[in-house]
Amino acid sequence: MGTMGKIFAWGSATSALVYFPIGWLCDRFTPLRVTLGALIGLTLISLSACFLVTDRGSFLTYTLIFAIPSVGWGLGSLAATMKLFPEEKFGQFSSGLNVFGCGAMILGNYLIGKFMDLIQSNYRLAFLWSACLFALAIYPMLLVYREWKKQGGPHHYKAPLPLESMSAR
Repeated sequence: MGTMGKIFAWGSATSALVYFPIGWLCDRFTPLRVTLGALIGLTLISLSACFLVTDRGSFLTYTLIFAIPSVGWGLGSLAATMKLFPEEKFGQFSSGLNVFGCGAMILGNYLIGKFMDLIQSNYRLAFLWSACLFALAIYPMLLVYREWKKQGGPHHYKAPLPLESMSAR
């Protein structure tokens, strides 16, 4: 457990170092593109870890590399909400997103626990579990990105209010 704590501390330090460059990427290329790229990176890294993590050293390497798209996902998705949500109802949209996110975390933690029991704690399959969930998230993110571009993209997008978007269809 001490070794795991040290590895996670190095992962956190890596995260702290990449926040500024990832923030710059969000400003330069838009948070939606960074978020989409991060999801693809998280998928590929998790899939690779399923086959390549075999000892402490490879787990440390995985943790350090995984920190980069993790920050991209976290920072990019938070910055994307500022671009996507209507200013007039930002608090309501953000709280709804957080309620859904907390529910998903509770359910996800329960399900991965059950999955780990089922596979007798074969940690390699936990990487595969993560890769599958990240991969599943890419398609909806592509849909969000496409709709954002269709409604003006980085220079002309104005977040529609719910009633406005319903009446436009």
